[in-house]
Amino acid sequence: MEQLQAALTAIKVLRSNVGQVFDSLGNGLRAEHGDENKESKYLLELQELLTTVNLNLRQVDSMLSTVERQFSDMTVSVSRPFASNAVLHVTLGHVLKALIAFKGLMIERVVIKGYGETMDLWTESRHKVFRKVTENAHAAMLHFHSLALPELAVRSFMVMVR
Repeated sequence: MEQLQAALTAIKVLRSNVGQVFDSLGNGLRAEHGDENKESKYLLELQELLTTVNLNLRQVDSMLSTVERQFSDMTVSVSRPFASNAVLHVTLGHVLKALIAFKGLMIERVVIKGYGETMDLWTESRHKVFRKVTENAHAAMLHFHSLALPELAVRSFMVMVR
């Protein structure tokens, strides 16, 4: 669980650094860049921010691979089909698959289906048992919801899924 906590913290740091990049792009050249070589100073600052973001991305990938090793019966991968919002793809053995959609660090939607079913966020499973498991996952998502400690909420939810 410590690895999941570390991955979530790394994602939070990554989001902060990406925010700094967009702030810098939005603000453009500032007076503190001076008159002399201000474009090159600005580009150097932007390059440093992008390097930091790249390092954070590597750290997040490393943390997620550690989490995947910790849960040997569970494979976990992350995609970002909706730009900044992540979707966690979880496969538990050859039994079930889950999609966990995030808005920021908060779990927004959960869909659980059988192993052989096609995965998407908007349709229910064709099997009643997986529809019931999805309902229970929604209840757990609401139960563990915490604005103050979103990392703890995700960690507790992942333990429940396991």
